[in-house]
Amino acid sequence: MWAVKPHYYGSHFYNWPYTYGVLFGLGLFAKYSQDPQRFQQSYDDVLSRAGMNTAEELGAVFGFDVSDQSFWTASFDVLRGRIDQYMALAANEATSPEKTFEA
Repeated sequence: MWAVKPHYYGSHFYNWPYTYGVLFGLGLFAKYSQDPQRFQQSYDDVLSRAGMNTAEELGAVFGFDVSDQSFWTASFDVLRGRIDQYMALAANEATSPEKTFEA
């Protein structure tokens, strides 16, 4: 479907909300990874405010500022970690003996 939807590519910032949402979610995951217990204390509250509060207000509940570059850097660090994990798995698969499957 992506190939037949030119507005995905021709409209400026069309995909911005999706990109922002993914990076915001990864930033939340990074915060969770740093301090799961503290994160869990606020999680239900934040979910109940989703759609009613701004990203800045939701971030404040978790104790971070979305205008702080370190929040977004942590989001990209999660992505980098996943890429590294994929690369390691792919390299391992490439060096493994060929697998055969029985019918």
